Amino acid sequence: MKHKLPQEGSQLGLTGRLRYFLFGLVFLCLAQVTLAQSNQITGVVKDSGGEPLPGVNVLIKGTTTGTVTDLDGRYSLSAPTDATLVFSFVGFTTQEIPVNGRSQIDLVLADDTSNLDEFIVVGYGLQRKSDLTGSISSVKSEELNRLPVSDVTQALQGRVSGVQITSNSGAPGAGATVRIRGVGTLNNSDPLFVVDGMLLDNIDFLNPNDVESMEVLKDASATAIYGSRGANGVIIVTTKQGKFDTKTSINVDAYTGVQQVARKIDLVNARQFAELANELEQNVGNQPIYNVNDFGVGTDWQNEIFRSAPVNNLTIGASGGNSNTSYNLSVNYFDQKGVVKESEFERLTIRLNNQYKLSDAVTFGHNFSFIYFNQQNEPGVVGNAYRAYPIFAPRNADGTYTNTAPVGNPAAQFEYNSNNRSHNYRGVGNFFMDVKFLKDFTFRSNLGLDLAFADG
Repeated sequence: MKHKLPQEGSQLGLTGRLRYFLFGLVFLCLAQVTLAQSNQITGVVKDSGGEPLPGVNVLIKGTTTGTVTDLDGRYSLSAPTDATLVFSFVGFTTQEIPVNGRSQIDLVLADDTSNLDEFIVVGYGLQRKSDLTGSISSVKSEELNRLPVSDVTQALQGRVSGVQITSNSGAPGAGATVRIRGVGTLNNSDPLFVVDGMLLDNIDFLNPNDVESMEVLKDASATAIYGSRGANGVIIVTTKQGKFDTKTSINVDAYTGVQQVARKIDLVNARQFAELANELEQNVGNQPIYNVNDFGVGTDWQNEIFRSAPVNNLTIGASGGNSNTSYNLSVNYFDQKGVVKESEFERLTIRLNNQYKLSDAVTFGHNFSFIYFNQQNEPGVVGNAYRAYPIFAPRNADGTYTNTAPVGNPAAQFEYNSNNRSHNYRGVGNFFMDVKFLKDFTFRSNLGLDLAFADG
């Protein structure tokens, strides 16, 4: 009997076709499962103030599939039920939200202060740094608070190109002279200061901890916004504000330090002074007037007028808000003793920045500061300390002040002339109202107030 053996090729072909069939069947089943686990997700994205955010990127994590929100902040996207959606927008914190089988996901994006340096405050609003055509420099609060200064303009020193900051004197509380790109006129060359939209001539009343940012407009574009008052440049100051729908946060900032004269002038002592005085008399044909053996080191009058001077600063602030109100309250006390005795500067600053939502379209607010200054200037003893003879002691044996003619006794000046004290009160602020209309337009009305009183 003959048996016909099966052909090897036909057997392999049948097995291969069976494998392809099973593989395709499994693939179709997996595809059906995947399609069954995808659903349509919709939602609205808003900012912390409750306003819809258009242009927010919504991506499925790990893929390039996504969409963007429309003008009303709405989006629609098909995604697997176990996917994670990534919401991102310039100036806001990126958030990753698991779908967890939901079909609607609404989100409030929080402000990302770390990305605020991408925007610059100009005279007519906010502008991207990359879109600027004028010469504008920006300094944020983190940089301003690195130095313990009494005047916020001094914190700009060395931080902005083309801006020269010069202290008026070494006296405590002394202001600074600001020059933007040199001196442009024989008259007043001071720049214009704009604090929260209010035009001012100086900002010595500001507590550096209250400043959110400072922008310096240096070229001719400043005159296009502020006219001739901006011809010497403009410094725009934005103070810190509270945020709607945020919990109250308490901040305390304090520092203390000591100021000293870095290097004193090398003067002759009493014996050296007597020798030089005798040589002077002998050169004109007179007899010596001092016995040099009667003198030793004598008095260094610099030690009589200079001292180690403490400086203290304390700021306590609170900020937060609910759905209709935001607030930022700060109280600052600054105390600086001068390195020259009988000189000091004290400043108490209370600032309150509030906003109130009267409706979705109308917001009312105010930025107001009350400042108290207490300043005492030294009685002009520095010059006399350098001219007074070292052969004299500050006091006689009976405790009375020594006659140091022909120069006044610096020690006596502290007691009899230290009455140059002044008390100043100042209130600076503005009230404003914003009205939104036609979706993309905002009308603002602003009323400023600057009152100052002096006593002493």
